[in-house]
Amino acid sequence: MAKAESVRYFCSVCGASSASWAGRCPSCGEWGSLEKGAAASASGVSTPQKTKSVKATDVLPPERVSSGIEEFDRVIGGGWIPGGVFLLGGQPGIGKSTLLLQTCGSMAESIGSVLYVSGEESASQIALRARRLGVLSDELHLVCTNDMAAALESFPGKKFLVVDSVQAMRADGEGGWPGSPAQVRAVAQMCISAAKEHSVPAVLVGHITKEGRIAGPMLLEHMVDGVLTFSGEDYSPYRMLRAGKNRFGSTEELGVFEMTETGLVPVTDVSGLYWNKAAETVPGVAMTVAVEGSLPLIAEI
Repeated sequence: MAKAESVRYFCSVCGASSASWAGRCPSCGEWGSLEKGAAASASGVSTPQKTKSVKATDVLPPERVSSGIEEFDRVIGGGWIPGGVFLLGGQPGIGKSTLLLQTCGSMAESIGSVLYVSGEESASQIALRARRLGVLSDELHLVCTNDMAAALESFPGKKFLVVDSVQAMRADGEGGWPGSPAQVRAVAQMCISAAKEHSVPAVLVGHITKEGRIAGPMLLEHMVDGVLTFSGEDYSPYRMLRAGKNRFGSTEELGVFEMTETGLVPVTDVSGLYWNKAAETVPGVAMTVAVEGSLPLIAEI
């Protein structure tokens, strides 16, 4: 008689596992987060990989790669780190794809071939937007599929990778539908492994839930090297870029962009948004200076 497959339940928020289902995760306390999954087989014994230690003084720090957008570089710590993987989250329609497509266009002109993978749009849609933004380039390569393994076949030789979005892609051999916790973890791990193997920076786009956090297991934010949030109000053309996690730089920096007909434009005079610069003083108005990272802001109170 065939032995029944071992089953465990995994929390979609913290990644904890349990032998039986429960309405509430015993680890993080989240309700309704346990999902069924197959347990790892214990029949085989994995062969340990041979590793050796190195002196920290013998390891040379990698050279950063500019995104081509100064405001973006400042937020991530001065540029991309080869092999580093960032997760970019934001509300639908806020401009995440626009920001990354402009970044791809700038980097294609400066360092060579870049790969933009989309599981949500067709190649014609992306090319149309790239033409409107003025970033069309022979070095900008598009792959439109939700099969992550097939998309990564075009990755060797590229200098930068964007996956839009991690919730739209699927990994063969992993249970669940695209966007499920198991699939999100598997897709993210494939991208991270590919980026580390080829020593190429990568960005994964993530959807935002109604609670304001990136959709998918919380483990996703621990897997990547940095988490960026792109935010703004529907009635305002201004967008804010912040780093909630950054292994390669500060999390105190703030990037400000303005959404125009030709794309996102960095705002050089941020104080102008909070100070009317009137020639005459107004009674009852005081001035203050606030600092966001290395960015000073002059504002009226």
